[in-house]
Amino acid sequence: MQDCIFCKIVAGELPSQKRYEDEEIVVFDDISYDAPVHVLVVTKKHVENTAEAGADLAGKLMQVAEEMAKKLQITEGYQILMNGGRYREVAHLHYHLKGGMK
Repeated sequence: MQDCIFCKIVAGELPSQKRYEDEEIVVFDDISYDAPVHVLVVTKKHVENTAEAGADLAGKLMQVAEEMAKKLQITEGYQILMNGGRYREVAHLHYHLKGGMK
């Protein structure tokens, strides 16, 4: 999608600090963080919600978020929030993984 900031990050048109990438998903630091660790788990393909993504991809997003919690060493306490549709500014399915608070 032309105006989607996440699509531009996936395409390499905007800079990001990538933490993980495979053929379907990319994880990068959120520039508007509100926790010591705050990354976004994003589909590479522009989809707006879990229904559009399908069960396999939606499930893989959660699996990658859980794996990232381990990799980023925040398994003592973390939060995963899903945004879909036109919630806030970005209409691109993504999960926020937040943790690291003491």
